[in-house]
Amino acid sequence: MSEAGDEQPVNTPMANEETNGEVELAEDASAVKGLMILPPRQQTKPTTAVPVLALPPVRADELVHAVKAALAEVVGLAHITNYRFELERDAPSDTIPWKAELISPYTGKDAVISLPAGIKAYEKDKTNSINQTLALDEYGDVSSAGVLRDGIAFGIVLLRYDAATVFEHVLRLRSLLQGSAPCIVELVSSDELPKNEPVVETEKDEPLSDGKEQPKKPLPALPDFLEWKSDNLKDYYYLVCGEDRKLYHDKSDTAATSKALKKKKKGKNVSATTDDSPVISEEQDLREKIPRWNQLDEQCLVKCQIRHSGFHPPPASRKWIGDLAYYEFAMPDTPVLHITATVNGFYINQSTTENGKYYFDPSPNSNPCYSHALLDCLLQASTIFSRAWEKALIASKERAELNRDLNLARPHLSLFRVAVRGDFGGLSTSAAAASAIQSFDATVQSPSWLVPVPRINSSEETAFWSLNHLHPYQVARMEEDLMKSFGIDLRSGGSRDWNEEFQLAREMPTSTQIERIERARLLYKLMAEFGEASVLGVKAIADGQIAPMNPNESMRTQVYLHNNIFFSRAVDAGPDTFKLHTGDKAARKQANRDIQCNQALYRLESTGISTLATVLIDYFGMRYVCQSVLPGILVGDKSHTLILGAVESTFPLRRSDDLQSVLEEKIAGPMMLSSRPVFREPLTESRLSEIEAAKRDMPPLVPGIFLPTPEKEVLEPNETMPTCLPLEAKGIMGSDQRHYVLDIGRFTPRDANWLPKSVGGTGKFENTRTGNGKVSRLIPASLEDDEWALCVLRPELVHRYSQMLISKYLRERHAKEIDAKSLQLAGNLLESDAAEAVTDGASNGSADGKDLTENGKHEFVLTEDDVAYIQSIRFNVNVFLPAVKSFKGTDQHAAELIAADEERARDAANFLWGEVLPKIIQTVIEGSVQLPADGKTLTEFLHRNGVNCRYLGQLAVMSLEQETQDSKVTAAIQDRKVMSGMPRKTLSKYWLELLECEMVARAAKHVLDGYLQECGNVAIAQPAQTIASFLSALVSEAEESAAQTEARLSKRQSEEPDDDDFASLTISGLGGGGDAMLIPVRTRSEVWADIEVEVARRFRYTLTLYNSGNRSRRARYTALLRRVCQRTGVRLITRNYDLGAKCLCSGGDTHGGQLARSYPISPVDVVDIIPLVKHTAAFNEGFSPCSAWPVTLPPLQISLQDARAALERAHAQTGARELSRGLELAQEACTLFQRVTETPNHPGVVEAVELMATIFHEAGDLPLAIAHGDKALSLTIQTGGFDSVNVVASHLNLFHVHYSARNLDRAVKHLRAAMYLHETMAGANHFECFSSLSKLGGIYSIPEYDGQYLNSALRCYEEALKRDSSDRFNEGVTAKQFAKALAQAGNYEDAVKWETKAYDFLGAFLGNKHTWTKESKAELTSYAKSAAERGSRSLHAIKLVEEEAKAEAIAADLLAAEAASSSKKGKASKKKKGKNK
Repeated sequence: MSEAGDEQPVNTPMANEETNGEVELAEDASAVKGLMILPPRQQTKPTTAVPVLALPPVRADELVHAVKAALAEVVGLAHITNYRFELERDAPSDTIPWKAELISPYTGKDAVISLPAGIKAYEKDKTNSINQTLALDEYGDVSSAGVLRDGIAFGIVLLRYDAATVFEHVLRLRSLLQGSAPCIVELVSSDELPKNEPVVETEKDEPLSDGKEQPKKPLPALPDFLEWKSDNLKDYYYLVCGEDRKLYHDKSDTAATSKALKKKKKGKNVSATTDDSPVISEEQDLREKIPRWNQLDEQCLVKCQIRHSGFHPPPASRKWIGDLAYYEFAMPDTPVLHITATVNGFYINQSTTENGKYYFDPSPNSNPCYSHALLDCLLQASTIFSRAWEKALIASKERAELNRDLNLARPHLSLFRVAVRGDFGGLSTSAAAASAIQSFDATVQSPSWLVPVPRINSSEETAFWSLNHLHPYQVARMEEDLMKSFGIDLRSGGSRDWNEEFQLAREMPTSTQIERIERARLLYKLMAEFGEASVLGVKAIADGQIAPMNPNESMRTQVYLHNNIFFSRAVDAGPDTFKLHTGDKAARKQANRDIQCNQALYRLESTGISTLATVLIDYFGMRYVCQSVLPGILVGDKSHTLILGAVESTFPLRRSDDLQSVLEEKIAGPMMLSSRPVFREPLTESRLSEIEAAKRDMPPLVPGIFLPTPEKEVLEPNETMPTCLPLEAKGIMGSDQRHYVLDIGRFTPRDANWLPKSVGGTGKFENTRTGNGKVSRLIPASLEDDEWALCVLRPELVHRYSQMLISKYLRERHAKEIDAKSLQLAGNLLESDAAEAVTDGASNGSADGKDLTENGKHEFVLTEDDVAYIQSIRFNVNVFLPAVKSFKGTDQHAAELIAADEERARDAANFLWGEVLPKIIQTVIEGSVQLPADGKTLTEFLHRNGVNCRYLGQLAVMSLEQETQDSKVTAAIQDRKVMSGMPRKTLSKYWLELLECEMVARAAKHVLDGYLQECGNVAIAQPAQTIASFLSALVSEAEESAAQTEARLSKRQSEEPDDDDFASLTISGLGGGGDAMLIPVRTRSEVWADIEVEVARRFRYTLTLYNSGNRSRRARYTALLRRVCQRTGVRLITRNYDLGAKCLCSGGDTHGGQLARSYPISPVDVVDIIPLVKHTAAFNEGFSPCSAWPVTLPPLQISLQDARAALERAHAQTGARELSRGLELAQEACTLFQRVTETPNHPGVVEAVELMATIFHEAGDLPLAIAHGDKALSLTIQTGGFDSVNVVASHLNLFHVHYSARNLDRAVKHLRAAMYLHETMAGANHFECFSSLSKLGGIYSIPEYDGQYLNSALRCYEEALKRDSSDRFNEGVTAKQFAKALAQAGNYEDAVKWETKAYDFLGAFLGNKHTWTKESKAELTSYAKSAAERGSRSLHAIKLVEEEAKAEAIAADLLAAEAASSSKKGKASKKKKGKNK
């Protein structure tokens, strides 16, 4: 829905849309205005004006549940759940705006209660049929009641309850009482957005600004330079938002902003204010409001309990007279109220349970307080509860007003407030603290790896470190946990047929845009629900809540069927299954390859081939495969048929010519796959012998639910069949007659670089050495590894290599045709004139293989030779396979084809090694594209370039070599030996740090998974101990000695736990000598030994930055801890951890269940361990963390090409400076995305809003650019968390917009937020950190500030020049700016030093004649002169002082000499007098 007004929001369909064959919009999609909601229908006709609730404009295809969701936040209607809408034939003429009352007058005895629509439709008597009323379909849209028109009204009709709807009603009331009290009294207002309002709104008909420069406004005061350490995780959520913690928690008014705003300088207007009134800074405002927010949140929590009574369920005698359930309502210091729920509503009964006496009487009390809604019943029955609910409503309204004001100012500050609210006062109960945690988790779609833990203001002594204060006493939570169905929707009939729903949704028509939107919406909803059900199912399996289908087998091979989803573990299924790899590691990787191929087929939209909905989930070190059930696979032999491939290893491959033709047309062409002959019995005799031996040694492990064993077919010797799919792939015709393809595994050939040269590999890794030239003892000497059998080339590399071959072919063909055309032209010149020859040449077609069309444009035409060449460069996915028969000696032609395919695969691998990898290093040096900033974007960056992550080691080796070359040049520059001709750019040091960090994180995940799974998963019983000790070892450089541990513990604060506190957390000393005891915790050296071995095996690389004593100071432990937590699902509390120091991995005895302290991360720091999900329909590739309750999934792909096409066209129009058209297309894309997702929290919506912000910025409309940028930032945080790379981009975009708008105070905050995120994710050497510090210094040194922030500017420049810039020219520019600031501060000596460096770099890259170089030379001369003058004045002063000192010394000597001579004269006169006497 959208709000009526002059502005049209971006998620409202455009009234007039171009219909050029690409986009069609049905007429009934226009919005209907003036709709009204009438109060619940009453028996007595109203005698006064009827209050109505006005609705914003509603599309005809708006779903009914969306309208109900809007009403669920309106006071007076939020607590009503069981009702339907009916179109009123006679709308009341006398109406007033909706007015909410504390106790609804519409749910009492006068209310009309009707039967549900489904029951009435079942009646045989058509006179009372539901068709007689215009009721809205509960599962349809608002047009289901008939033709809509402006100004009509929908009436609310209360429905009769059943047991399920009563429980849903109680759950809704519990939610309202636990802090979700409604606050809206109207949905249409001039100052409030409606419920389903778009993410942004703008006047589409208003032309954009012409970009003219606006008058400059006064500059605001700036926040001071903020210093931090990248390992400062206590202030994490302050720093990622660009905020300073001190400004929020310093009681004295030390905010630099406030001081500057009160200051006025003569002749300089540096403040945005025009009077002397005190101005409250943003920090001060939030510092005062956040405690109030916390108080309001706590006031919205009504202290009461609604629980099932001990008398529930009703006995048969009462059930048959209408009783559905019995509940108890309890408040502190009040008697318990017993409630009877009937089909028509609720009333207070006469049962009692006071003083240990239990009396059951469910009949109405003397004052039954009947109401159709339980809330209204309780409000009538309890005055205390009525007052509490009234306070909650008042608090909710005030809270909404505060949130609205903050959202209008800076939306992302609302998210910041939720993250840091626990640091402020106002929380006094455990329920409020728990609600704060839930609010934080509900803020972001992707769970954060750091969880802020709030404290409560309690007079009781509370051990906050144990986190017990976050778990309040709630009977309702217990009931909901006991009633979990683990993903099964019991109301919809139990288990769903996911596969049938999925296939039907894929087969929906797509001829019009409305049909495409409906299809995309259904697919999106279905895949989201399937993912949620899979996560809940895996969680239940891990908790032992679901029994396996084959309980008599070992746990590793057990499979589960729950909610029509088939769950299995990604482990080696044994020798019976047809496969070419062995081992659990290979099976784990095979599951990952399968879902990657499923993702590719899912994006192809229509292939004629069916696949299964699939989700991979990593949880506690185990990988689970969750799939929809193939039709007929569980019911017998004849309901499905294996038509391609084989199930058992000893049976021949089945073939299907019909399926093969479809595969070649729909899959082989787009995927560049060649169809090649394979043996129908492909395994070698040696492999078959191994399988038979394994079968004799162990019982079959394949569960009985797989395909039944067919009769073995008798084949001719060496019989072959063509195929374009992997040998392991299976084609099955299900009982629904659809063709399903399973176990595809790969669409590209095996990587020859990871294959021994003796069996056809390139030999590139045969003699792997590290960057220092020494052979590593950890790197395996051989490439023989079960897991490497699944190392295949990336599809992006195959595409890139194919493009290179085709381009080369076209160039060669073009050259040949040019030569042929020249000969023909020369012959024509001998017979006719040159003009006729030219005319003939033009009429015969162009020489570049293109024909001229009617409009004169060239259109490419493929010849038969071209088609043949393209067919010849396709790839065979079945080359270099282990234990597969060779065609040599049996079929020479097939052997030649396979040999050519192998050579092509080797060429592609060599292309990757010799062309792509060096090009990546060169790209990083040049910085010509957006470079990755963390492990996730590094993975995406490599995949886009066709590089697998197993090449991280080789990239690191190449980076080490490049760094060595750069260091030699840098040393020569410092000695001023090389200046002219030196390279401008160097390889950023962050690149090697990022590569090693990602390698360690990936290896650490596998090592930790092994720790959790060893010894029968014994560590999973108490995983916090193992995880905390492992992480402590990972982020440290050495292990503490006993003396160092004692010294550290002696300095601990009183609130920190000691050994006794840890020991008292749980009972210990149990288990005896059984195998259920926890294994001893490993030491740091053992952990790192396992990690280094895994790095060497997985990446063929030896670490140089980590586990080396951090001699280089380049080990990034914050980035490493973040990445490991992301890849393992571990969530830690937000506090300072002593990263990079010494650790304590095992502070005590962990046998018998006793917890032991570890340092710097202890077991109580581990808040949660969440599953990692990889979905078939995921928007991004890779595993993403998601919470298990409530389930939050990663963003999913939207199967709507219209939205993506509109967004791509919007980018193109914006790039062409067609800003108005670009804005329209961006709004259209935003609308389409939201119509599918029904929420703005999707990357497609974020990208569209970000583009709109860019358009407004380029058009010069800065207020709208800021509004859209703020909204994009808040949506980015909600979609990907506070610390994603997209958040960094949003901060930088907002920095540029605010800088253009001269909002420098906010620009500084966004810039330092981006800088801190870069340091946290990639380290201090990321080149953007240098750039950000330079920009920050430039802002602080703006001349209009008249040196007010000169010290901050100096600190920024000084810090920037300590960082790695990777660009000597930029370093010279920053040095020049630093010299200028130093000169302004009067430090001419240092100014000369840095200006000299600037002059050298500018002269080297720009030349001595460039203006900048000349200016630098002039300034250098000026600084040197000033320094010399200051030096001469200092020398003159020193000389004067010395001369004065000398004169004083001489005078003193003269006085002393005079004193001595006078003394001698006195003595002489005395002697003379004596002689005379």
